Amino acid sequence: MRTTRRVWLALAAGALLLTVAPAMGESDTKTAQASFTAPTVVKLTLTGGDLDFGTLTEADYDRGYKELIDAHTLVVTCNANWTLTIQANTAIWTYDGPDSNPHKPSTDLQWKVDGSYIGLSTTAATVATGNAGKNLTAATVDFKVLLSYTSDPPGTYALEITYTLTAP
Repeated sequence: MRTTRRVWLALAAGALLLTVAPAMGESDTKTAQASFTAPTVVKLTLTGGDLDFGTLTEADYDRGYKELIDAHTLVVTCNANWTLTIQANTAIWTYDGPDSNPHKPSTDLQWKVDGSYIGLSTTAATVATGNAGKNLTAATVDFKVLLSYTSDPPGTYALEITYTLTAP
């Protein structure tokens, strides 16, 4: 009977091991999700400030224009592809002087990055486009104002311009 009991105990112990063994190899897992929302980062830095053509001279009138080279440097920081535009805020320069308003058109202020000068209008014109990045020099802009003895009487002229950086 001892042998039978031993066999029986051995069988019972084996059954217990078979029952416990699979439980020891099992696992329980949980998952979690990391998330965040990235806003569009759009930053434009303008160096050069106001475009001060100063007091015009006879030589400026004789030449028909006065030019400001490297007047503005535009630096972009954006985490998406971007477009930079320029436009005049009004179609006519403001005028303060003794004559009647000469209605100097905004297109008499011209700009260029490379190539030929373009008259500034109230319709946005593309200055530069680019890919995402930080502190990217988007453009260095030259300006010139067209002058005429007959169309530009003495006085003070002003025209505001706007640069707009967008990330579609």
